[in-house]
This record gives sequence, C-alpha cells and structure tokens, in this order.
Amino acid sequence: MGLFYAKPGVIGLDIGSQCVKAAQLIRHSKGWSANALAAFKRREPGAALSTGEALGIADVLRRRGFVGDRVALCAPEDTVVRAVLDLPPENAQVPRERIVRVEIARTHRLSPDGFSCCWSQLPASAHNATPGQALCWALPYEKISPTLSALDRAGLQASGVEPNSAALARSCGAMLSDPSRISAIADLGASAARLVLLHQGRVVHERTLAEWSGDKIASVLSEKWSVPEPLASRAMERFGVDTGGATGLLASETAGTITGLLEEMVEQVTLSFSFVSHQYPEAELGPLLLTGGVAGMPGLAGLLAEGLELQVVPMSPAVLLAQCPEGRAATSSAMVSAVGLAMQEVGRHG
Repeated sequence: MGLFYAKPGVIGLDIGSQCVKAAQLIRHSKGWSANALAAFKRREPGAALSTGEALGIADVLRRRGFVGDRVALCAPEDTVVRAVLDLPPENAQVPRERIVRVEIARTHRLSPDGFSCCWSQLPASAHNATPGQALCWALPYEKISPTLSALDRAGLQASGVEPNSAALARSCGAMLSDPSRISAIADLGASAARLVLLHQGRVVHERTLAEWSGDKIASVLSEKWSVPEPLASRAMERFGVDTGGATGLLASETAGTITGLLEEMVEQVTLSFSFVSHQYPEAELGPLLLTGGVAGMPGLAGLLAEGLELQVVPMSPAVLLAQCPEGRAATSSAMVSAVGLAMQEVGRHG
C-alpha cells in the first residue's frame, strides 16, 4: 500500500508597517500543522512595498523552508472599504456579487469592476437583524496593484487578497467551542488595532480601536516622558501593565499610564458587545481573543478579563495549530493573521 503525504498549502503573508509575518501549513486529518513560520523586521518600515524589499522577503521565505511561490496576502487596513448591504438569498438565482459591486460602487464612488470583494452573511435573528444582510469588504485594485506588482517581480504569485478580519475569523474560529455565543477578537497591531465580533462562525461587527495600536501607546508614553518613541516602546513591551516585580519610576509610570488607556478600551469593547447583543439577544457572550503584536504585553490579558468580566485568551500558532516548530514565531500573537491566510484551501482564488 502506498503512503500519501499532504503537501504544504499557500503561504499566508501579512506585511505590516513594521514586520512581515509568514505561515505555511499542512492539513491533516487531526488538524493543521506548520510547515514553516517566520516573522522578521521590514527593510523599509512604514513605506509602500518596493521590488527590492519584495525580493528580500522572497529570499527569507526560501531560506526558512517555505515551499512554492503562491501567497495569500492580507489587505492593508487603510485600503479596505466596508459596507453593510441587503442581499437576496443564496438560492434566489440572482448574481449576488454583482449586487455587492454595484452598491459599493454607488456608495463609495468606485468603478463596479475596479475592486475585488467578499462578504460575511449576517446570521438571522428573531429580534432585530434584517434577513439577508451581509458585512461586505471591497479592495480597490489601484490601492493593492503596486504591492502585487512588486511581489510578482520577486517571483511571488498572489492567489488571493483578503481583509484581516476574515483571516482572523478563520484562524480563531476553531478556538470558539460554542459559536452560538458572541465572541470577539481584539487585533492589536503596531500601526492599527481593530475589534472583530463573531456569531455563528461569521464576522458580524467591526470597529477600530484607534488608541490601542502599539504606535499610539508608545506615542502617549513618549509625549508624557519627553523621550524618544523607541525608548517608550521598549518600556511598553517590558513592563506593560504588570511590572513583574520591577521597581522604579519607569515601571510604575508605564503600568499606570497604560492602565488608564485600558479603561477606554474596555468601554469600547463593552459598547460593541452591547450593540451585537441587541441584534442577537438570545446569544450569550463568549471570550475575547487577543491577537497582534501588542497582545503579548505583560498583564494585558488579566486586566482586560477583570474589566470586561469575560475570559480573555492570547492567541498564537502554538495555541491554534496541532503541531508547530519551536521558536518566537510559534508563540507570537502577531502571527495569527498569517496563519488564517495560510488556512485557505490550496487552489482557492480570492
């Protein structure tokens, strides 16, 4: 009898403002395992992706054991257009994608053929959710084409581009033991932070957490102390809201300042839970999952759990995957979006 080996799938590629995160998975009968994981600093932080930097990314992927040239890309947060639309039922023999295109084009003054789109069908509710509503995302080609061209010149072929919320929902969905609850993902990245709420396995609500990106927190600390932001950022990463027994003014001031900011975040998360609970009053509240580079801040999960009176769990490849190699990437919450991108089926095009 012959043996059959699963092949690695598409490379999930999350190019952030400061770092590149990449994941390639293998699907087995017992779940997902990692073929390769990588997280590394960008050569040109904060800049549009150049051909030179794309060539460097391709080189790193080859050296770190990634197989093939197909990548699933995370859409930059500031390029995505969002809308909640009324769609006909899936069995209505009506071109739903065309409806999405026309409505988004009309609302945001885009060409109907000038963007890619996807959507999350909102679960029906006996209370206040309109049947057939969908949360839709659109990505104008003109905003992503330069990145795709740079990757193409580096020998990397994009098989799909999708919003971060969709990737997070895919990677974290298996961790929600009861999808009938209203659960949330707080993705706290370096330059952007976003809250994503899930119900019945679908994204039902999103909102920006403007003050909770790593850059924003470092900026507040920097201004308060009149010190360079890199120093403030290191203090944030070391102490967070839990000094770990460290004494001194820097540790206590860092914890106190961030704790004050945390109160606003708790309020925003609570408001979002209340909004979705109004739409689905029959659903109980589930956990809050933490992703993104800021999610590993010392003491953050515990303080959020206390403020929200909910279970708060940091995510990472080591938590999400059945098997993954040891190393910093395996335990990094910043890797979760890349893992979700890599969970796309081989051959899927977005």
